[in-house]
Amino acid sequence: MCCTIIPMFKHVFGREYDDGNMDDRILIQKNTYMLEWMGLNLGNFRFLWDTYGPYSLDLKGVIQEELSDSDKNGPALSVYAQDKVVSIKTVLEEGVEMNQPERFWLELICSIHFLKQNIVKDRKYLLEELQIRKQHFNNREVNERALDIVNSIDELGQYYGNGNVAA
Repeated sequence: MCCTIIPMFKHVFGREYDDGNMDDRILIQKNTYMLEWMGLNLGNFRFLWDTYGPYSLDLKGVIQEELSDSDKNGPALSVYAQDKVVSIKTVLEEGVEMNQPERFWLELICSIHFLKQNIVKDRKYLLEELQIRKQHFNNREVNERALDIVNSIDELGQYYGNGNVAA
């Protein structure tokens, strides 16, 4: 493992994690899911489908352990880890451009990826499956853009933004 979960949350979102905040509990799950999906070893958590998309009970336990730890900063980030943090921030910026709150945007991105990896690969059927499982994600344009981002991350291992080309 390269980094700890709570410090990675702070690197991505620029604020402290609040375990009493439901949005933060969802965001920390999605943040960890995305970082591991991009190749960062945070614990190789097993994610299953849940109300808010991919969820790891093991990750929840690690978060509780980290909350009781006095060192909240974690180790320094490698260049590789920094690239992944920038990648997620870029994904979040695209959500802002599409007027999507960060929690819902990351839930959408991670849900699409999870469904693509575990249920259906075909674009049309994937978006239909998303609608069946998560009826509140009913904006076709937003869903299509999220799927494009998922496909870019799958292809490149991270996300560089519109155009998907490394700077």
